[in-house]
Amino acid sequence: MVDTISEVQLEVFCTCPQSSMVLREKYVDEVIAVARWSEECGCKGILVYTDNSLLDPWLVSQVILQNTKKLCPLVAVQPAYMHRS
Repeated sequence: MVDTISEVQLEVFCTCPQSSMVLREKYVDEVIAVARWSEECGCKGILVYTDNSLLDPWLVSQVILQNTKKLCPLVAVQPAYMHRS
């Protein structure tokens, strides 16, 4: 139970642009720009979408990590795409 409002912490996550929504040759620059301003605005992390029609989310996450200091990529895992042993 929270006694005062000062004990409440809120962590904000933004979303990464989807590769299907940006021109191919501009996508990496767009990811870098969104990641940098998200970090500057105080976001804790950034959601990176996963889908068969999108660029590999682990590669996109690497671009984010290389171009920010503390922004944490959160890869959305799709259970339907997971392999079974």
